[in-house]
Amino acid sequence: MPRTTRCACLVLFFFSLVSCGYEWCLSTDPLVLRVPFVEGDASGNLTNALVIALDSSPYFSYSPHANITLHVSIHERDTETIGLDEESLVTESRKKNQIWPSENRERLVLAVCLKKGDRFLWGPEYIQESNQYDYVHDNALEALSFFTPEGERESSLQFSLGEFEGRFAAEEDASLLLYRNIAEKVAARLALVEERLRAL
Repeated sequence: MPRTTRCACLVLFFFSLVSCGYEWCLSTDPLVLRVPFVEGDASGNLTNALVIALDSSPYFSYSPHANITLHVSIHERDTETIGLDEESLVTESRKKNQIWPSENRERLVLAVCLKKGDRFLWGPEYIQESNQYDYVHDNALEALSFFTPEGERESSLQFSLGEFEGRFAAEEDASLLLYRNIAEKVAARLALVEERLRAL
């Protein structure tokens, strides 16, 4: 082959890789996985986050009919208080200080494995994630109310733009973020062994 023709072919090959994305041109189709409900996931939100994370990965896709199953269970879950607020309450007789929890840390550990029928292909491995969140305790009267010029106590919640979030609402929002983050960790961990899984 003449040198000029050979150079032209190399240039075309290079631009074809760049135009369609190098990884996509050289990789095979995504590995298809089935994801049954996560054991211990009462709401289904964690299972949903895992399906989204896998479908967003270039290495995997989700199908309820796949012959490789991603088994996930909640191995550990705990919440600890890491922040406190102090509030001074003045009554007719005396001044009293109250301490309320105002910041929590939630930790989640998943047991993850891949199976094909009854045969283990990978795992179990344990993947952990945690996050922190602030909230206003239900009994924190000072944070949840204020005095009007007339001296009447009025609730602050109607004027809040989200900064006065109660504990239960804050827990729910934090859990959704925790599920998304740990699901992305699971997908990233699986991506490290994707080539080995194809060979099994």
